[in-house]
Amino acid sequence: TSCDSPYFLQTKDKTCVDACNSNQYIDTTDITIPKCSDCNILCLTCTDEMICKTCADGKFLNTNTLLCEACDTSCATCENGTDKTKCLSCSSPLYYQQLEKKCVTECYSNQYLNSSNICKACNSTCATCIDGISCSTCSSGSFINSESGLCELCDSNCKTCNVSKTACLSCNDPQYLQTNQTCQNSCLPKQYPDLTKKCQPCNISCLSCINGNSCSTCDDGMYIDSKSNY
Repeated sequence: TSCDSPYFLQTKDKTCVDACNSNQYIDTTDITIPKCSDCNILCLTCTDEMICKTCADGKFLNTNTLLCEACDTSCATCENGTDKTKCLSCSSPLYYQQLEKKCVTECYSNQYLNSSNICKACNSTCATCIDGISCSTCSSGSFINSESGLCELCDSNCKTCNVSKTACLSCNDPQYLQTNQTCQNSCLPKQYPDLTKKCQPCNISCLSCINGNSCSTCDDGMYIDSKSNY
């Protein structure tokens, strides 16, 4: 019924032990008989029957009540405190959104999923990425450098570009995209700008044209046929 110091009475089998089980605490209600008593069923470990120290997976320590409570169902584990939705890891098949401590079905567009199912930020140059090193797409006005795998700014003449900073895909107003992927203030002779501001070749019979089918001027010695517009 009692033990000599430094032993404690194990209430389960009335033996004297030098340490209590992990799910027990040293009960000194009767200071003359320190004994091992069970923690509250909600606790993994405790310092008193109603004061949890640690909690099982899927539970968190409520810092107001000092008892363990269930995490939100999306969380595999969650942060101690008062908010059960602050996840530390996720239940499958959800992914961990580290920025907001929540579990999600997909990462943000400027993030990638790592091998631990955690959403991680892409390199700051990327719009989207494959991993933390290589971009898969860039924001408008940038292109993927094939050597570094990162996004770089297009030349200031280009609105958008690819392959290299000077290989324009579209131009800033009021310039037009030439067939050699440069931007100029006007199209070359025997070309016309289409609706997307790309320079297109006139019909071979035109000196200048309104579109691919209608000449506006002709080479010397030729005239515009009123029926064909060539």
